[in-house]
Amino acid sequence: RPQAQLLVRQFFVEIALLFGLAFWSVPVSLIQVWCSSERLSALLPGLQLPESMRGTDLEALVTLYMPVLSLLALLELLPIMLHRLASRYEGVKSYSALQMRTMRRYW
Repeated sequence: RPQAQLLVRQFFVEIALLFGLAFWSVPVSLIQVWCSSERLSALLPGLQLPESMRGTDLEALVTLYMPVLSLLALLELLPIMLHRLASRYEGVKSYSALQMRTMRRYW
C-alpha cells in the first residue's frame, strides 16, 4: 500500500478513537441501563429469575454485578478490537508493531 494511503487511514483511525474517547460514557451508561434485571427480563423472557428467588440476596447479587461484569467484558473486547483495527484497516504488518499500537491506544 502506498504510504499516503496508510497515513490517511491512520488519521481516520485516530479521529475515530478520539470520538470514542469523548463519548465513552455513552456505552458505559447504556450498559448500566440495559443490564438491570427488570430490563433484561422484559427484553428476554427466558432470563427471568424464578419467583422463589425474587427479593433474595441472590437477586440483589445478580442485579448489582451484572452491569459490572458487562463492563468488564467490554473492557476485555476493547484491546481485541483495537488489534484488529490496526492489523486489518491500518495495515500494520509486524506483531510487535501491532502490540505497541494496541497498547498505546488502550493505555
